[in-house]
Amino acid sequence: MEILKIVGVGVVGAIIFCYLKGMNSELSTLTAIATGIVVLMLSITYVINTIRFFTEMSLKTGIDSSLFIIIVKIIVISYLVDFSVNLCEDIGVKSIGDKITLGGKVMIFSISIPIFNTLIESITSIIV
Repeated sequence: MEILKIVGVGVVGAIIFCYLKGMNSELSTLTAIATGIVVLMLSITYVINTIRFFTEMSLKTGIDSSLFIIIVKIIVISYLVDFSVNLCEDIGVKSIGDKITLGGKVMIFSISIPIFNTLIESITSIIV
């Protein structure tokens, strides 16, 4: 099971982080970053499978595939922002993490405008 690899890497990384942090080593921060990257790389297969699922759903339903692509982009942005903010907090620069959060929210809102447009067009066509 892939989750066991992810959990194993996370737990081992956390133990190494705690050990190095106790020694006041700068390597503890690098350990946290490396652990996060390895966990992210182990999870990438599932991201690809999710994108395939949305692509198949757009073909089956006849809904414009660009809307599904926007939804996937929003999900990916959300996860990347969350990962980056947590990384910033681990390093000790919460203020930068807050700016990343703001940037992510603005980007998600901007990317979702076509979804709002399609929704408004659908409602207007039903009413008229």
